[in-house]
Amino acid sequence: MRYRYRRHKRRPSRGLLLLLLLLTAVFLVSCVAGSNPLWIRSVFGLDTVNYESEPTQRTLGTEDTVTASLCNTLEILLASSTDLTPFQNTAQAVKYYRDEILNRMLCENYAAYVGNSALLESSGTNTPYSTLCTLIPEADFENTVYRYFGGTSVKHASGEIFSHLSLAHAYSAPIQPRRSDLLLQVHTVEETEHTYRLVFTLSDAEVTSRPYTAVFVKRENGSHYLYSLD
Repeated sequence: MRYRYRRHKRRPSRGLLLLLLLLTAVFLVSCVAGSNPLWIRSVFGLDTVNYESEPTQRTLGTEDTVTASLCNTLEILLASSTDLTPFQNTAQAVKYYRDEILNRMLCENYAAYVGNSALLESSGTNTPYSTLCTLIPEADFENTVYRYFGGTSVKHASGEIFSHLSLAHAYSAPIQPRRSDLLLQVHTVEETEHTYRLVFTLSDAEVTSRPYTAVFVKRENGSHYLYSLD
């Protein structure tokens, strides 16, 4: 008696089918939406507000308390150069201005981060570093980023000045905090439904920068954070 063997074709997995359906849906939506970059963010449930294009509701004065608060955040970015690096999200802000953020923290909380015996003792039990005098905990850095730049997570890494000590969960630097001598000149401050847009220039003794536009997003509690810099 002869037996006939049939080769069974493998059926695509359910996960693969769902992926194909998703890609098809994305393709069809893109055909309708064209080049608008916001549609893809809405597909994945991300923030779709086009903050930069919101119409102006009112103009704030340079002496307004809100303007002063916005400038206080911008001053975190200032070092010695009038050339600032633009960014469009929290991750880029941390990547480009990690040293400046940590320096600001060191300036404002010097006594808490320099010679703090509790921090030094804690790091000494976890790392081989025995000559550290400056330590800024990761958690403090994260909270500062969330407060001034938004976001929900922070990637830790060493900068050009501050070193990230992964075993100690902290940052350290062999320098004293430095104050910037740059002059921040506010030109216009516009308020929209969800944002504040501030146009400013930086100058030192020799040069004045091109105009920068900083977009701040409002929070429900009345505070705000720096969303982008162009």
